[in-house]
Amino acid sequence: MTAVSVIVAAHDASATIGAAVSSALGQSLSDVEVIVVDDASGDDTVAAATQAAAGDPRLRIVALDRNRGPAGARNEGIAQARGRFVAVLDADDAFAPTRLEALLAVLDETGAEIACDDLLLVDGDTGEELGPMFGDAGLPADLDLAAFALADLPDPRAPRRGSGFLKPVVSRDFLGRHGLSYPETMRFAEDYAFALACLIAGARWRTIGAPLYRYAVHGRSLTARHGAADLEALCAADVAALARLGPDCPRGTREALGMHLSGVRRRAAWARFVEDYKAGALRGALRAACADADTLRHVAAQCLGHLRERGLPRLPRRAASTGTGAGR
Repeated sequence: MTAVSVIVAAHDASATIGAAVSSALGQSLSDVEVIVVDDASGDDTVAAATQAAAGDPRLRIVALDRNRGPAGARNEGIAQARGRFVAVLDADDAFAPTRLEALLAVLDETGAEIACDDLLLVDGDTGEELGPMFGDAGLPADLDLAAFALADLPDPRAPRRGSGFLKPVVSRDFLGRHGLSYPETMRFAEDYAFALACLIAGARWRTIGAPLYRYAVHGRSLTARHGAADLEALCAADVAALARLGPDCPRGTREALGMHLSGVRRRAAWARFVEDYKAGALRGALRAACADADTLRHVAAQCLGHLRERGLPRLPRRAASTGTGAGR
């Protein structure tokens, strides 16, 4: 059996897919297969991936006839995988040459179901190395559910840091036994939701401090703000996870996941408030702001900060014939 199946979900990634494929095929651990799942690209993604492999039979191409998003493409790749472990590689990222060898050694030594490293942030436009995501703050050697949730909490001092960005190597047998897959209804934070489900199912997760995954960040993605629907879906993932916790779950674990949910709810409420305000749906904006006292305080503080910086966004002009247009 192949040691590791590397899953590369790719959509219109012809400019970067070659480097990703080369880094996966160029691992010091040679017992790998690379599965590029072309997510209905409209460019030369498949040709670029094939060219980078230069005839290496360890590359396989899976072509989807419709766009299913990163989660759907990864699920298809995992379904086609033959390795003991599966590793996800984004089409604009790359592995350091010893990454899989180092993580497989940890997995074999500890018997854990999941292992990961730190991420090396790289400017996706210039190639400049920006430093490790966690660095001196470090990752716990054992990443349990509570530590994972807490490590994903937003930190204004480190806006590029979050455990949901981690790219773990996972036992394929474990995924199969527990029926785990990426949530295809999510196109934001699907990595977080997937990892959360693995931990709730009992996965043991080990980490190493070396940043062996080169994670590309592009322009605004360094401080990207996500839409209300994306954040609401993340709230739903946390709610579902809390519901799956058993009665013997440690109090600290439940509290950590609750803290994560509360933080996402505040962000979702602010995003919904802004979107509805800009759309002229004032009733919807007020409903979002007044969901509870904590949310109201957060939205009020955001509004105050926004006013100090630039003023609230203008309401769109509405023709007299359209009626009030209030509410959602």
